[in-house]
Amino acid sequence: MPFQDDARDEVNSLFLDPEEFGEEIDFDGQPVTAVIDDGHGSLKTAGNGGFSDAAGLGLAEHVTTLYLPDVIRPRPVPEQRVMINDEAWLVEADEGSVKVEMGLLRLRVSRAYA
Repeated sequence: MPFQDDARDEVNSLFLDPEEFGEEIDFDGQPVTAVIDDGHGSLKTAGNGGFSDAAGLGLAEHVTTLYLPDVIRPRPVPEQRVMINDEAWLVEADEGSVKVEMGLLRLRVSRAYA
């Protein structure tokens, strides 16, 4: 068996295992096991969005990264609205926000707070 297949099997059997790192979520009405990583700069302000003083607007955005088995069809695309555990999220706009790595779908999603 090629190394890539071995690594993919290990990722799915260990990393997504609910007894290790994974948790069951509802992704657009489909139950899947995912790893949720809030550690990638989970809050940011809209300072780059053309506002001279975004802090005065009181806008903040929660950004999180999901690692899922690559079984969701059609695969999400940047700027698509998705429902995760009955909460509306937006797939980040940059092209790196949807990526397949070692058999896992990596999604960077966000939602704004006022």
